[in-house]
Amino acid sequence: MKEFSKIILIFAPHPILNLEAIPGFLNFPPNESSKFYTTFLLNHLSVISSLGNDIGKILVLNKKDEDFLDHSLNSEFDNTYLVVEENIKDVYENLSKLVINKIPKHLIFFFNTIGIDKNQIKKAFNLLEDDHNMFISGKTYNNKFAFIGANFNLLKIITSIDFRRDEYEKSLAQINKFDIFIQVMENFLRIENKEEFKKLYEELSKKESLSYCNESIHEKFTHFFIEFRENLK
Repeated sequence: MKEFSKIILIFAPHPILNLEAIPGFLNFPPNESSKFYTTFLLNHLSVISSLGNDIGKILVLNKKDEDFLDHSLNSEFDNTYLVVEENIKDVYENLSKLVINKIPKHLIFFFNTIGIDKNQIKKAFNLLEDDHNMFISGKTYNNKFAFIGANFNLLKIITSIDFRRDEYEKSLAQINKFDIFIQVMENFLRIENKEEFKKLYEELSKKESLSYCNESIHEKFTHFFIEFRENLK
């Protein structure tokens, strides 16, 4: 992998390509669930690539997806890691040895997040230029983690984070006990249920969404809104 001073890791905790192992999204059949999940990856790639080639793009997939990763998609990333664990805390420990110790300025996006545009990524990495230990939290509209980031190894801190919904404020309070600076960026989406699917539809209906989701990706999401419109009721 080319040497980078900063990286973005996109993490999928469960299979998103292996149709026999994939957890279905709502009432989507496995093939449509996989297309839906992959659309988020394509969107992340589009936004990050608009910033040029100075940021390393790393895909972190469940090992059950190993034989199903399309070469054209894989080639868009600077590196891909396959992990057995689905718990981000265990995954982070492995990634620390592989990449984060070498490139401490990093952001970790949950794969099914959206709403992060290139200016927000720039802002996040500017914050990570601080000489002090800096932790960044991307917060969804409904109090979940959309992404995290730091300019140091988070291994000791990440055990304090509960990534489940409704545990955001409690986790942030735990992180605040460490001798670090914390910055919160807000109003992102992480799509895991029907309510959030409806919210995705609402947000992508706004013209402002083009800053973080281009027209091509809009069309891909529109397919799901049409085919599975009963989930918008």
